[in-house]
Amino acid sequence: MIAALRARPDLVIVLLAAYFLVNLLVRITLPNSLELDESQQVFFAQYLAAGYGTQPPFYNWTYYLVAKLFGSSVATLAILKDLMLFASYVLYYKAARLWVKEPLWAVIAVLGLLTIPQISFEAQRDLTHTVAVVFATSLFLYGMARTLTRGDLAAYAITGLALGIGLISKYNFALFGLAAIISLLVSPDGRKALFDRRLALTIIVAGIVVTPHAAWLSSHLYLATDHTLEKMTAGASTSKIGQIASGLLSLVLAVIGFSIVTILAYLLGFGRSMFNAARHPEGRSRILATLMLAAIAILILVVMVTDTTNIKDRWLTPFLMVLPLFLALCLEGAGVDPIRPFRRLLILCLAIMIAVPLALNLRITLAATFGHYEKLNVPYGPLARALEQSAMPAPAAILAAETHLAGNLRLQMPTVTLISPAVEGFDPPVVYSTDHPLLIVWRGKGERHPAVPDALTEWLAKRPQFSAAKIEPQWLDLPYHYGKAGEVYGFGYAVVVPLEQ
Repeated sequence: MIAALRARPDLVIVLLAAYFLVNLLVRITLPNSLELDESQQVFFAQYLAAGYGTQPPFYNWTYYLVAKLFGSSVATLAILKDLMLFASYVLYYKAARLWVKEPLWAVIAVLGLLTIPQISFEAQRDLTHTVAVVFATSLFLYGMARTLTRGDLAAYAITGLALGIGLISKYNFALFGLAAIISLLVSPDGRKALFDRRLALTIIVAGIVVTPHAAWLSSHLYLATDHTLEKMTAGASTSKIGQIASGLLSLVLAVIGFSIVTILAYLLGFGRSMFNAARHPEGRSRILATLMLAAIAILILVVMVTDTTNIKDRWLTPFLMVLPLFLALCLEGAGVDPIRPFRRLLILCLAIMIAVPLALNLRITLAATFGHYEKLNVPYGPLARALEQSAMPAPAAILAAETHLAGNLRLQMPTVTLISPAVEGFDPPVVYSTDHPLLIVWRGKGERHPAVPDALTEWLAKRPQFSAAKIEPQWLDLPYHYGKAGEVYGFGYAVVVPLEQ
């Protein structure tokens, strides 16, 4: 394989295609339940909107189109994700090919993405908006590399498209764009590209992509940012010094958590020459070094001027996923021979390619052995079948306590409208009657016979036709997928008949 990749570096794309195909097959063969992000995609695929809450809408829009064409299913969810991740790797490889002289270094760079757990494992496990930002970052790197090497009109358009997609994938991509501008200013070629009049095309394309969501965001800023700010300021200290210390420690740990496996992998392959090469970046590697350092400096400033105490490692994805490419450029610039080290790095990456789909499967199929059930072990399919087979009339809509349950029920019952009090702005005009009442459903999260959640009773109280309706809870205890005998998950439900008007 090493000889083949050296002779035909583009074969790495075939290798990656096989890897993502295996991941796709693994996901399809697992239970027909959904992870958190997956369930939100299925829920939001019920309608098209300029904004959906705390996350930008690019992935939602993409899956909405897929669901309209092919329906919502585990297969369509998995195919979209794996295609987007595969495209990200291909674009990353294409960007590296434009910057390196020896094509094998581009192979080394793209395989380095496998050493980033947030991309190789977490993105496969559940994440969706992070997958979108991985795609946007790879597209941006390709656009930037093409701008600096070819400087054609298409390069500026691609960069603008990437910038627009990134901004409607994750809001922190705006900081990445700022860091990228700073990094280009340190390079003569970068400054030339920045002050080229064709940059107007980049701005126009990005503006066209961003405008629909930007218009929505201008009047929904609190809805879009409140939950994120809440997570970022969790456990905030009453002391500003304490808050800054907590925030900076969180940032340091996030940087280490994101980059440590990659650094160790390249250290295994290249030894001390990796540190020697990275110590004095030149040319294109200097641009990427400045980009990462500028991003970290911006995040330090954010911690200093806000109440941020908690930065998650996956939030650093657009800033630090350039690390494998940076290291490859540094090593090539230092004149390191890639052949022998590549053998060790390839073995490690092949091991990761085997370990990731294996772990994704075993964490579900051996959940009872591990003593910890995952979201995919929860029996949402049997719940839907039990509800359909009950003696209740066909519901006009289902009110689920939160989007995770709502998305799972929507997957299982695609013809029924799902509503959740957790989602603002989605209150479809449903006609309720005695023959077609409202069905409310909630889950116990480990307890049997769970009480009706306050969120559901409050939702009902706000609507005259249900405000005085009687709720008679019923319960279902269903066995886990791949669970131990006798271990069950509890659900509650009730039929709510509207009052006569």
